[in-house]
Amino acid sequence: MRSFMRNRKEGDSKYTTYVMAAELGNGGADVRDVTWKRLPCAPSDAEVLVIECAAESDDFQPWGDGGPRNIVRSMYQTLNLFLHCGPHLDRTKPLPSGHLHLRELVVNVRMRGEIRQYFSMTGEPIKFSRSAYTLIRDMILTPLCSTGLLVGYVDRVTISDGKEEYVMPLTAERGGVPKHWDRYGLEWGVGGVGVAR
Repeated sequence: MRSFMRNRKEGDSKYTTYVMAAELGNGGADVRDVTWKRLPCAPSDAEVLVIECAAESDDFQPWGDGGPRNIVRSMYQTLNLFLHCGPHLDRTKPLPSGHLHLRELVVNVRMRGEIRQYFSMTGEPIKFSRSAYTLIRDMILTPLCSTGLLVGYVDRVTISDGKEEYVMPLTAERGGVPKHWDRYGLEWGVGGVGVAR
């Protein structure tokens, strides 16, 4: 195995790409299951993390009136743990190097079901449920990419629903956890390793 890993072609990303499957709970309640589909190298050699999210399209709501729902915390902390602890996702075993540095984070969203359209008594459309793809992009990735938390961790973030791919704009300046995220379970880092506020 060691000789195979040493002899891999430089630049061949299949040997440095981790692939995780995440089953998202109906309605944005929680991440039901996380399964590693590919772990081809040591965490220190990982360059790309692909997260394949399977979600129900209808009524997927990551944010409620009181702030983020459990699914936001679960997705955020899963990424946080991977970057600081590797694929074991064990908070008690941080990486010796402090954290990983990825060339790219790819989020692929696969939606099941139709997006429901609501009508008024007169037959006029009154509300469209937004797709899980749009909600993950706008309500989870956009705030994360704009805080500066990913600076030094991830160079590029993309999201795709199989039809379109969107490259997320990343803030160039390193930042910390915003004050208005207090009490939401969105802390960054583990065991004293991470970005201060």
